[in-house]
Amino acid sequence: WTHVHCLNCASSKMLRVAVTLWLGTAAHAFVFSVGRTNRALTASQIEPSVEQRDQRGYADDDDDESDAIFGTGATTLLAGVDVGRAPDVGLSFESSLRELRDLATGAGLRVVNAPPLRRRLRQPDPATFVDADGLDLLHDAVRDLAEDGEKEIAVLFDDELSPEQQKTLERRLQVASLDDLLPRERRVDKKKKAMERQAATHALRLERDAPLSSAAARAALNAADRRRRRDAAAEPPRVRVLDRTAVVLEIFARRATTREGRLQVALARALYRTPRLRGDLFRKVDDGGESFGTNKQERRRTMEGDQKRLRDRAARLRRKIEALRRHRDLQRRRRARNGAPTVALVGYTNAGKTSVLEALTGGAGRGDDRPFATLDPRTRRADLSDEAVGPSKALVTDTVGFVSKLPAQVVAAFRATLEEVEAADVLVHVVDASRRGDARARARVVDRELEALGVGETPRLLFYNKVDLLEPAEAARLRELASSRPDVLVGAAATGDLGGLREALAECLDESLLDVAVTLPYSDNAYGATIEEVRRRGRVLSQEHGDDATELRAAVPRDLAGRLRGYKSAS
Repeated sequence: WTHVHCLNCASSKMLRVAVTLWLGTAAHAFVFSVGRTNRALTASQIEPSVEQRDQRGYADDDDDESDAIFGTGATTLLAGVDVGRAPDVGLSFESSLRELRDLATGAGLRVVNAPPLRRRLRQPDPATFVDADGLDLLHDAVRDLAEDGEKEIAVLFDDELSPEQQKTLERRLQVASLDDLLPRERRVDKKKKAMERQAATHALRLERDAPLSSAAARAALNAADRRRRRDAAAEPPRVRVLDRTAVVLEIFARRATTREGRLQVALARALYRTPRLRGDLFRKVDDGGESFGTNKQERRRTMEGDQKRLRDRAARLRRKIEALRRHRDLQRRRRARNGAPTVALVGYTNAGKTSVLEALTGGAGRGDDRPFATLDPRTRRADLSDEAVGPSKALVTDTVGFVSKLPAQVVAAFRATLEEVEAADVLVHVVDASRRGDARARARVVDRELEALGVGETPRLLFYNKVDLLEPAEAARLRELASSRPDVLVGAAATGDLGGLREALAECLDESLLDVAVTLPYSDNAYGATIEEVRRRGRVLSQEHGDDATELRAAVPRDLAGRLRGYKSAS
C-alpha cells in the first residue's frame, strides 16, 4: 500500500498510523467474512437438508438398507399351528408348511431334515402362539441342536407373530442363560448377581444328602463355572424366533435389483421392525446399535430413539416411492396415448409368468425356478394377431407374484408396483398346473388378492402353465376342460406352447372396445391426430367423408371413447 511521505511533520505520522490501522481492520473483516461464507457453503454442501436430498436424488442408506432382519445360514426348525382354516381360504396346512420350507431355503436358512412341529389348536395362544406342550417340544429340539454344536439356531413359524409373542418365545427357547447371551453392558448389576449366587449356594447345600458347608458349596459352584467356561470357549448358541413375514421380506431384499424395488423392500423392513425393537435380545450384536443399558429409563430412551429413526426412515422412503410412482404414472399415460392396450400377468409366485412374457414378446430368456424371481414390473410389446381380429399389438407387464398369507407390509410397500395390475385392460392369471394338489388353492389365493385390489371386474383369462410336467392322462383332462371354456387356456410357456393365448388376448381386447359414432369436422385442429389415434388404438368400422366433416364409426378403448364424447354424431 502507498505510504504517505510527509517527513518532519508530526501530523503526517499520526495520519500514517491511522491509515494503517484502518486498512488492517478492513482487511481482517473482509477475510473473516469470506471465511465464514466459505465455511457456510461447505457445510451446506456436505450436509444438505432432507428436502434437498430428496430433490437432488441423493443415494443414502435408505436405498439399500443393510441391517437385515436376521442373519442367514442359521439351522432352522419349522413350526406351524393348525387352527382349522376353511378349505376355501387358501393353502392347506401341509401345503403351507411345504411352501414355508421352500421360502426358508430361498432366504438362505438351513432347514433341518426333522419334520416340522405341528400343533392343532382352536386358536393360537396370545402369549406364545403355541401351547405349553408345543413349547416344550421346541425347547427340546433346540437343546438337541445346541448339543450337536450348532451356534445359530432359528425357529420359523408359518404365521405372522406379534412383537410380544416373538419376544416371549425368544426368551423361553434360549438354551443358555441370559447373562451369557447379553453383552456386558446389559448384564445385571453386581448386587443382584451376588444375591443369585447366594441363592444357588443355598440350593446346592439343600440338594446334597450329606451336610455341605457354605465354603464347599461355593467351591463346587466355582468348579462348575470353570468347567462351563472351558467347555464353552466360544459364544453360547443363540436362538432366534422368526415368522413367515420376515422370511418373505428377506427374499424380497435378495431379489430387488432396481432402485424402486430396493426402496419398497426398505420401507417394508422399516414397517416390520419398528414395533419389534422392544425386547430384542440380540440388537447390539446384529444391528450394531448402542446397548439398551441396565437402567430402565435408559432402555426406554434408547428404544424410543431407534423407533423414531425407523419412522423417519419410513417417511423418507414414502416420499421417494411417491416420486417414482408419479414418474411411473406419467409413463403409463404416455403408453396409453401411444395406443397400445395393456395386459398384466398375475399369478402365484413361481407360476411361470416370466416365461409367458418371454414367449408372448419373442424373448429368448425364461424365468427362474425360484420364489419371487421377479419383483420389479417389466413391460414389453407383444404382437397379438391381425388387425381384422383385434388390436395387433399390446403392452404386456410381468408383475410380482402373490403368496399365501401375504404380509400387510408387503402390500403397503409394493402399492406402486401393484398399480400396474389396476391399470391393465386385461389380466392373464397364470396357474402352475404341475402343482397337482395345490393349483386350485393357489388360484383362490390370487383371486382373493385381486378382489382386495379392486380389479375383480377386469376382463381375465386363465392360463394353465407347465402342462408338459403333467402325466399325459392329466394333461388330456385339463385340455378337455379348457376346450369347453373360451377364457381357459392350457400350454407350456417354457417350450413356446401358449395354447392360443395370443388369439384369446386379441379377442378379449376387441370385446373390451366400445362402439362410437362421431362427426369430426375438418376445421378441428385435432382432426388428423384424432383419426390417427382411432386407427392406432381401435378399429374403424365405417368412414364417410362429407363436405364439412367425416362421419366415423369405430370401436375404441374406454378412455378414448370418453374423449370422443364431444364429437358425438347427431344421427
